[in-house]
Amino acid sequence: MPFTVRAALSPTDAANNWSTGVQAAGTKLATKYASPRRDPQAAAVAAAPEWLAKTTAALPLYTANVGNYSADAAIASMKTNGVPRYQAAATTKKANYLKVAGPLLQAISGVVAGLPADRSSAGARDQRMLANAAGLRALRGKFRKNTVA
Repeated sequence: MPFTVRAALSPTDAANNWSTGVQAAGTKLATKYASPRRDPQAAAVAAAPEWLAKTTAALPLYTANVGNYSADAAIASMKTNGVPRYQAAATTKKANYLKVAGPLLQAISGVVAGLPADRSSAGARDQRMLANAAGLRALRGKFRKNTVA
């Protein structure tokens, strides 16, 4: 598959797309939180014997706290506190994103404009890809919320 560069995106469109994506991801966040890859209790129980060997005196407190964990309470907390805050970030942090997105998208467009035009062979496409990677790598770390005027 040939290497292609996406069309330029305006900072406002990029910020709107990001904000919409974060809001839509709230449901996915809650679903994944409710179905973790690892059982939080199982991992703690599996670690207990090794932990016991190193800290025998702390075992009663440790097992009591593990026993107090409630998956239902954690999921309810995520739904009532985590998801709304996560989705609200799409609005509250949009200005920060927009502040960085404009100069970043402009810089990316500059990298794309400077790419070799030749796409006639696999080698030429490879050179184009490498030039794009080098140009983008040079931008790394230059577009953070606190470093953009």
